Amino acid sequence: MSPDVPTPQDLDRHCELGPLAALDFALGLSITALYAAHPELWLEDERGPQIALVPLHVRRLLGLVRRLDRAIAHYRHTLAYQDARGRTLQVRDDEMPF
Repeated sequence: MSPDVPTPQDLDRHCELGPLAALDFALGLSITALYAAHPELWLEDERGPQIALVPLHVRRLLGLVRRLDRAIAHYRHTLAYQDARGRTLQVRDDEMPF
């Protein structure tokens, strides 16, 4: 997870990229904090990785964070693909886009 800070032009085209960048940063910070709190996530001994010593709720949380990270990446990829193809969401003037 690397923070992908949107430019003003990016935000003009897709304003949702701002909150997604903040969420992406928070996810990265959360993973860093979990790895600091549970060094057994990355430590090994003579028998191999110590991941089995990590509490189940921490492993589940890491799994959810990774899924959300992939979903954000997929969303950004989809927006980039639409921009490359020249497609934009058509919204009537009297409708909110969300």
